Amino acid sequence: MKICILTPRFLYPQYGGDALRINEIVRHLKEQGHTLILVSPSDETEPPIEQAHELYNKVYFVKRNRVTSLVMGIKHFICGKPIQCGYYYSNSYRELLKKVIDKESLTSTQPLCLFIGSYFPPNVQGIEWFVKNVLPHVNIRLKIVGKGMAKLKEHNPLFNDIEIVSDAPDMQPHFLDADFIVLPIFTGSGMKVKTCESLMYGRNILGTDEAFEGYNLDAEKAGGRCNNEKDFINHLNKYIQSPIPRFNSYSRHIYEQFYSEEASVKAFEEVFQ
Repeated sequence: MKICILTPRFLYPQYGGDALRINEIVRHLKEQGHTLILVSPSDETEPPIEQAHELYNKVYFVKRNRVTSLVMGIKHFICGKPIQCGYYYSNSYRELLKKVIDKESLTSTQPLCLFIGSYFPPNVQGIEWFVKNVLPHVNIRLKIVGKGMAKLKEHNPLFNDIEIVSDAPDMQPHFLDADFIVLPIFTGSGMKVKTCESLMYGRNILGTDEAFEGYNLDAEKAGGRCNNEKDFINHLNKYIQSPIPRFNSYSRHIYEQFYSEEASVKAFEEVFQ
């Protein structure tokens, strides 16, 4: 997992309890195999980045303007706000963080594609079709998560090398780890809950007409409308060649506007007013 470490000052040279404490936590995270990214303001034009690279995989910094920091600190003091909040406030730091998020949070060139669904005929038929017709033609990692889906390996050798998680106690980590949600669903009825969940987590969704049935959205902005193997292959290869943000803000916006609990309450209030 990539973990972004935000600090109010550059941690090197390593002096002060805050730097020692943060770096000790980071050292523990690195031992667990995480990728650590440091994003920090610096009072120096050329901070000791090489020293920071001994612990952090990537380092980003922006030069702090001390005069601006002092002025902002005084303004906050006059307004009765904490001086530290003003001193460490920085538009350039905020802009740097946005750039880092855009750069570091792109889909992988070997994206992790997640299929969600229980061992139910439309799900089984859809994922079997995908594994047979799409998977051999794209360089992706496929994960299948759903109740009883381990049975797929009992009946089809095509699934032997595919990661399958049956009866997951918590779906959130699986959604958040995925670069794309693939929904090759060709039969069924009504709106699919898995589509709504994918929108809720702001995921990129590649799905069929059936997967998007009933949803008021632009499927291409959410990821892509794919109704045959060519559609899935073309969309996936396009994103492999040109990665996109892992968080799809359009998907999340659609969820908040139409399908969140707040949106539902508002719709009911309008009906009964």
